[in-house]
Amino acid sequence: SYPSSYNLPNIISVASIDSNQQLAFTSNYGFREVDIAAPGESIFSTVRGELISEIQDIKLSNGMTIPNQLIEFSSDILENELSGSIIACGLGDIGDFPREVNGNIALIKRGSLYFSDKVTNAMNAGAIATIIYNNIEENPDGIRPWTLGSMEDVAWIPSFSISQSDGEYLLEELPLIANLKPFIDTLSPNSIQYSYLSGTSMATPIATAAVAFSAHNFPNENMAQRRTRILDNVQLLPTLKNKIVSGGVINLRKIVDSDEDKLPDWWEIENFDTLVYTNTQDNDNDGYSNRDEFLSKTDPLNKNNLPKFKTNLNVSNLSLTISDALGFEFVTHQGYNYTIQTLASLSENIWVDVTQINITGDGIPFKVIIDDIDSSNKDKQFYRLKATSE
Repeated sequence: SYPSSYNLPNIISVASIDSNQQLAFTSNYGFREVDIAAPGESIFSTVRGELISEIQDIKLSNGMTIPNQLIEFSSDILENELSGSIIACGLGDIGDFPREVNGNIALIKRGSLYFSDKVTNAMNAGAIATIIYNNIEENPDGIRPWTLGSMEDVAWIPSFSISQSDGEYLLEELPLIANLKPFIDTLSPNSIQYSYLSGTSMATPIATAAVAFSAHNFPNENMAQRRTRILDNVQLLPTLKNKIVSGGVINLRKIVDSDEDKLPDWWEIENFDTLVYTNTQDNDNDGYSNRDEFLSKTDPLNKNNLPKFKTNLNVSNLSLTISDALGFEFVTHQGYNYTIQTLASLSENIWVDVTQINITGDGIPFKVIIDDIDSSNKDKQFYRLKATSE
């Protein structure tokens, strides 16, 4: 499978896995050629909608317009418009083209010859476009499935079909100048713009995102280092063993935290110049772990630069919806339990637990929704967030 199998240092070849972490049956694989896997089955993705070719009406010098259809395999108009005098050319036989058709538009009646022969003769006579009108009355749907045949590799001049009545009208109105416009590709308003797609074409963008993620976190690493960081920090899967080089699937967490101590590698290198310290250590002996320092954006080597979350809980995104639900978010910290309490009057000072969040803080924003507020009670109601160490 090429270009993925080229032995080049700037290629990451990607296999596709399904939701069961199995190698997809459509996926490529190879112990030496395919590097890493990524999800690629039933991926919700944007798709190109159905294109509708909209032909613009032929505009005539007498102010009238004529609807038309582009004949299959005909060339479209490359400029904004194509103009010329309409010259009657009979049935389009070789002898039907007068000298003045050169540089102008040939008007030809359907019949006797193939459409490809009519247009070929018009091109040999120097016509810049052809308009072929029907020799019978139109079907109710008005669709003319005309084609220039299997010679689609020929550089045909723009060729359009019109109805019998419109062709006869043009003959009666000559001389006329026609302005021809290129057709417009537009998306069908009812076409689906999203779909579930499968294949390595779906897995590859995830690998591309992993490269961008690595570059964002480690901008000073070169291409080889970035590639190594991605391939050496996968989630190993038994189903991929001996199937692909890395034996695993892309793991964004390990890309940024290769020693899996919940501290980004770049932060550890920036502050300690090594990855040997753990997230639970307190390098500056200020009572806060390295993880606390990272989450609070404080200096882990300066005991005077202290996190404030023990004495100052930060609540964000506070909201009270029309459905009488109170919502807010806060960041949990390691070693603490969190309780939400309420009371009806500050003078009573008797706080009642609303809910107990029995989790160990991990720096993850926690969203709280309290939806049992009684809006009929006009008295004030108070809430507080309480943190206690384990």
